[in-house]
Amino acid sequence: MTISERITFFKNLAKCQGISELFRLVARRLYRKTSLYVYQRDLVTLENPHLENELKIKSAEPGELERLRLDPENFSVELYWDKFYKVRRCYLAYLNGKFIHISWVYFNQDSNKYFPLKPDQAMIGPCLTLPCARGKGIYPKAINFICYQLKESGIN
Repeated sequence: MTISERITFFKNLAKCQGISELFRLVARRLYRKTSLYVYQRDLVTLENPHLENELKIKSAEPGELERLRLDPENFSVELYWDKFYKVRRCYLAYLNGKFIHISWVYFNQDSNKYFPLKPDQAMIGPCLTLPCARGKGIYPKAINFICYQLKESGIN
């Protein structure tokens, strides 16, 4: 991420969520106490998940993240994970055409600060469901959908 992109990010953060959120983000980065929970899932028996008609989950298309970043309602650090951590793939969820969720997927060729991954492995996270869609079961549906897509592409 270039200096100009970082400045734009922090300006947007201050404008969309207030200067106090900007300071909270900086403080979290400097004085982080993180708990990391790891779950392993066997994908062999996973079946194709059923999604309701109004919920759509898909891999992000080129330029789609840039369009989402322009909308202040969507502003979140998770939308910039590709810029900060060089992750290449994410899945987006839309409910009735409105963006509501993002999940990043790490593969062995991605820079991963937690675990080295083998070629047949992937790691999902971070994930974010926007506040307007919380409590509707979006996160587990997204994880099941992504796991099934990974299984279909040869990930164990």
